[in-house]
Amino acid sequence: MKIIIILFLILLTTSTQEAFAQFYYDEINHRLTQNPVVCTLEFSDSSLPQANQILVDEAKLAVKDWEKKLVDHTGNPQDWAMDFRVITIDDQQRFLDDAFCDIIIRFEREPPTEDGFEYVGYTDLYPSGLSDITIFYLEIVYVYEEKLIDGELWNIPVPSQYVNSIDPHVGETLRHELGHSMGLAHIPPDSKNSGWDYDSEGIPVGRSIMIEDFEEFPPEGYFEIRPYDIQAVIGWYGDDGFSDPYSFLWDSLAGILVFGGIAAIVIYFTRRRKKERV
Repeated sequence: MKIIIILFLILLTTSTQEAFAQFYYDEINHRLTQNPVVCTLEFSDSSLPQANQILVDEAKLAVKDWEKKLVDHTGNPQDWAMDFRVITIDDQQRFLDDAFCDIIIRFEREPPTEDGFEYVGYTDLYPSGLSDITIFYLEIVYVYEEKLIDGELWNIPVPSQYVNSIDPHVGETLRHELGHSMGLAHIPPDSKNSGWDYDSEGIPVGRSIMIEDFEEFPPEGYFEIRPYDIQAVIGWYGDDGFSDPYSFLWDSLAGILVFGGIAAIVIYFTRRRKKERV
């Protein structure tokens, strides 16, 4: 009996490690329930007439970037399909009333005054698996202040004001918030993946799109979806992806049953040999 329990615990650990892997992310309990329909809401900005088209295009690029990298890693386009749709101003009320969208992306110029420069976007997550992303798209002008960190002098960006132009990093913000909508939380500051690497041109690139605390990040650097992020999403949903987001439960159960059956056979013959020797 002790052997069976030990083998069961070993299997339970190994079969669920990948399925429940959060790697070095903070924990977040959110999961899409199907291949998502991602709806981007059109808007009007008289001060920046071109903003609507630019940002809708950026949203599509962000969604398709996640989709492509998930498909490239797994080779399963149907399992990771993300349906991108643009909802016109006239159609928005009808679509939202029908709960047509799994992920909604909306754009606003800047946060409420009392929030200052605290964030450039946020995502509301709901128990049903739906999510609502808000992106603040005005560019922030930064001033750089020298700060001593671990004995080294760094130029730290400090936000000073908004200007009437589109944030050049809005695509990175979209990819980050989409990560939340798929169930990824922020990378803890003390994680080994909270830092940065260097691309082929020597420019710093964050080790994860889900890094939140970038105070120490080099000002010339950038963020993109990294293999680390893709592995985390696949680990969270299992091999069948968004098309069957709870398949990891069946995979784990199947593994337990198969291994349990093998263990039972081994124990049976072991006991049988003991009886024969007696």
